[in-house]
Amino acid sequence: MNPNNVVYLRKLHFHSRCGRYCAFLTHVDLMRLLSVSRPTAYRIMQNQRMSAVQREILELKLFGLIPGWDGWRIGPNELYDPTGYRYSIGDIMSLPLLKSIKLG
Repeated sequence: MNPNNVVYLRKLHFHSRCGRYCAFLTHVDLMRLLSVSRPTAYRIMQNQRMSAVQREILELKLFGLIPGWDGWRIGPNELYDPTGYRYSIGDIMSLPLLKSIKLG
């Protein structure tokens, strides 16, 4: 193997704060997901550190985790609560109607 290509095989092991999810990211993934330059992506991989905002962006884009809503995550057309219950778009859209019925 060409030693110059070794840098392309390196991946950042990104773990969510809750510890339930893990992703392996290349510098190209970091550039695409965070909209950062190549040197910044390499610096993140080398130092194994990133800002809190960058971490939140990756958690949202990779795992669907919502910052500040521990245990909640976004799936395709659904919202999952910490117990695993799924809320569809229709469920969420009907909340104002249910609230008005309850109050009325």
